[in-house]
Amino acid sequence: MNRDEARAFSTRLDDDARAFSAQLDRMLRDVEDRLDEVWRTATMTAAQAIVEGNAFGPGVPVDTGQLRASWRIGVGRPEDGPSAPIESDAVGDGPMMLAFLDLGVLKRATTDEVIWLTTMFPYAVHLEMGSGNRRTAEEQLKNRKGSLGPTVFLEPVVSRWEQIVFDALRRLPPSP
Repeated sequence: MNRDEARAFSTRLDDDARAFSAQLDRMLRDVEDRLDEVWRTATMTAAQAIVEGNAFGPGVPVDTGQLRASWRIGVGRPEDGPSAPIESDAVGDGPMMLAFLDLGVLKRATTDEVIWLTTMFPYAVHLEMGSGNRRTAEEQLKNRKGSLGPTVFLEPVVSRWEQIVFDALRRLPPSP
């Protein structure tokens, strides 16, 4: 092989290596995009299971709907703020709070961002863990006991996270 042939061969090799590297970069972006899509779908499903209820969780118990309507989703930081009651024709002593969980904030969330699901009502802990004693929420988490009995709505969703992720993967259309 003469010098010109070696130079041509080297140039082709460099071009092939750059093309291969570009293909790998595209494949990596596609995998990352797919992972983000599965993450968003699973997170939406988990949030709905906690707040409203679905196949993966019972949702928060409803009396006036105030707790259910108070949940907020934040990306990268907690969202907070009160929910205003919405007047309705519901039978009861006060206005019924209608739940509206804004899942739109998750549309651009990626797997490297923390998703926050928060409520401003501290009695959500008492519903999940039970109440009627002076133990801290941390102690109740460790022992999973409450003297008045819990109305568990969060723990079933947490324990089913893997199933939720697989369900999200199954429901999404196949990658191109």
